[in-house]
Amino acid sequence: VKTHKSVDVTRDIVAAGHTRGITVSTLREAEHFFAHGFADILYAVGVTANKFAQIAALIQRGCDLCVILDSPSTARALGEFGAKQGLVIPALIELDTDGHRAGIAPASDALLVVAGELHDNPGLELRGVMTHAGESYNCNTREALRVIARLLAVAGPARPTAALLAYTPLDVPPEALEPAAVLEVLPA
Repeated sequence: VKTHKSVDVTRDIVAAGHTRGITVSTLREAEHFFAHGFADILYAVGVTANKFAQIAALIQRGCDLCVILDSPSTARALGEFGAKQGLVIPALIELDTDGHRAGIAPASDALLVVAGELHDNPGLELRGVMTHAGESYNCNTREALRVIARLLAVAGPARPTAALLAYTPLDVPPEALEPAAVLEVLPA
C-alpha cells in the first residue's frame, strides 16, 4: 500500500487473494490501515527511537506490526524498550542488496550482531530477512531490463532480488553486480 495508499484498493487486492499482509512507509499509514481492519503490517522504514512508543501502542492494540532493523544499536535499544513494555516486537533484518540505500551488507559482521540481538533479546522476535531492490527503478537500458527479466524468470514475479542473492556469492561486492556480471552468475 506504499504506493496507492487506498483502503479500498487494498481490500480489492486482498479479496483477490494476492496478499496476506501489507507494507507501509509511515506509522501513520499503519495506524490508518489498522483502523480499517488490516492487522498484518510491515513498517518498511528503518526504526528510530522516537518511533518506539508508537510501535508499541499499535502492537498493544492488537496490530501484528513487524519492523525492519539494520543496526545493532537500534536492535538492542528496541529490544530493551519492548521488554520493559512487556512486549515482543516482531522484526526483520534488512539486507542491502543494491545501492547502499539501507540495510546490512550480506557479508557484514553487523548482520550476525543484529541477528544475535534479535535472537537473544526477549523484547524482539526474529521473523526473517527482507530486502528492497530500489536500484531496479533505474533499469532504463535494454541490458538492465534483460537482467531483471532473467531474474524474474528464475525466481518468479515477486523475487528478483532473491534470485540475485541465490545466484551471487555473498563475498561479491555490490559494485560487481552490474548487468554483465549478473548475467555471468545466473544460470543459462
